[in-house]
Order: sequence, then C-alpha cells, then structure tokens
Amino acid sequence: MEIIKKLFSAGKNKKYNRQWKQNNTQENITDNQIPEEISEENPEEKMEDKPIHYDSPTDRRNFIVDNCEQILESIKRLEEMKVEYQAVTSYLTDIQKLEQIPPEARDFLNDAARKIVTFTRERTKYQNKSKKITDVQFKHIAQYEDVLPQELNKMKNNEAYSNTVKNDMKYLECEKDALNYQKEEIINKQAYLKGIATATCVLVAVLFLLFV
Repeated sequence: MEIIKKLFSAGKNKKYNRQWKQNNTQENITDNQIPEEISEENPEEKMEDKPIHYDSPTDRRNFIVDNCEQILESIKRLEEMKVEYQAVTSYLTDIQKLEQIPPEARDFLNDAARKIVTFTRERTKYQNKSKKITDVQFKHIAQYEDVLPQELNKMKNNEAYSNTVKNDMKYLECEKDALNYQKEEIINKQAYLKGIATATCVLVAVLFLLFV
C-alpha cells in the first residue's frame, strides 16, 4: 500500500507540473527556478483525473502499469537525448578545432571537403540512377536473342583463358628476371677469371725472363 500511495502522489505531482507549466509559459524560467518535482511530460500521454480505488486490484494494477509505462518512456527519451547531446558536443568540438587551424591549412581542408562532398553526390547520383535501354537498343538486342547465350559462354571462356595467360606471363616474367640475374653473375665471374688469367700470364712471362 505504501508503494501505491507513493505512485499516486507522483501522479499528483505530474498534475501539479502541468498546472505549473501552463502558468509560466509567458515567463523566462531558468534551470534554478524550476522546482525539483517538475519533470518533462510527454504531451501525448495525459493522465485522466479519475478516482483510484486502492481496494480494487484492477485499479491498482492499471495505475502501476500506467506509471511503469511512463517511466520506461521517460528512460527511452532520456537515452535519445543523451545520444543527441553527444552528437552535438562532437560537432561543436570539431568546429572549435577547425576554427583553430591556420588559414593555409584551412584552405586546403576546405578544398578537400568540397571535393569529398562533390564525389559523394556523384556517387549517390550514379548509384541511384536507373539503368534503362531505349526501344531501339532493345529491338537490336532482340535480333541476337538466340546467339547471345553462346556468345556469353565464349566471352566467359575467353576471359578465363586471358586470366590464365596473364598468370603465365607473370610467372615467365619472374623466370626472366631470375635468368637475367644469373646472367649478370656469370658475366661478372667471367670478367674476374679473365683478369686473374691475364695477371697469371704476365707473372709467368716476367718470371721466365728473369730466369733467362
């Protein structure tokens, strides 16, 4: 019974809140002037002024259900307001950061932002654009209705063959690079051996002259 009386007193407070709001619509009211028991009320939900019989289980249940629904609705609206407040705070923070940017960097960012907006609009326009063919094009395509399936299969096979050839070409390019590297190594080794052979011949000739 104590809980029901508290809920009933809360309902009376809502009635007092509505009366207080009507009396103060023409005045500028700050947060400090608003009484603690006044809370924002959903205009779609109006409590009917009718007596509540505490002895009736049906009236008690309906009264509790109504108040619980109002509490849930208030919690939902509070969460929505929190999300909106966070979004507004984020926007204001971004604006403050942009205002503190030097003019040169600001011009660059403005140009980039304009390009992003333009590209976004063009992409949206392209995605939402309806792809239609004219009657003349449709009649022209209808002439090849029997041939198109075969041609599509040929195109598919040719595309697969082209991809295979491209992969083979990549593999051959790798092999070519490896062979070129080996060729350069062999040339360098031949030049080194040729130098050693020349130096050895000169040394032998000098020694032969000395012995003679």
